[in-house]
Amino acid sequence: MSHSTSVLTEPQLAAIGRIAVESAHLENLVDMMISSVANLSEDQTSIFLSKAMLSAKLDILRDLGLLKLRSKIRQDNFRRIISDLKLLNGQRTIAIHGKWEPKGGFKLKDIIYFSPSGEAEASHKRGKKEPTKLSSAQLLKVPIKIDASCTELYKFWIELWVKPAVRRSITKERLKKQLS
Repeated sequence: MSHSTSVLTEPQLAAIGRIAVESAHLENLVDMMISSVANLSEDQTSIFLSKAMLSAKLDILRDLGLLKLRSKIRQDNFRRIISDLKLLNGQRTIAIHGKWEPKGGFKLKDIIYFSPSGEAEASHKRGKKEPTKLSSAQLLKVPIKIDASCTELYKFWIELWVKPAVRRSITKERLKKQLS
């Protein structure tokens, strides 16, 4: 019997797997957005970002984006999206790297029967700070929230950076044709 199946149920284990997949998708999107907003090639972007963790990449994207956005409303919306993603990234870290155990710790029955009760929590300690915790109930919501926030970030990027760039490009092409 493995430790994971003695503490977590199959749906909870599946949620951890989905968190990993959704987070990888988010990180790829953030890399692509940084490249786009900073007007860097993929190779140039990888020089800067290859060793950066997702949290640092989100900070870089936030700072670059705020330089480009003029409207306070858009800036505030962008800050909120990035802030939500940073919170979810913290929950991802706890879910994947945290120490999972039955809520309240292991009891003799847990050790004897190796049967998950469904009530578990992860704790993750960084440095001298108090450990942060994530309950199994919260765990099930994290991949859904990452997906929703990633989609919101993608739509924001398309509407505010990609579509205007495409329109400018089309306008430039039309002008070239008219002048030829």
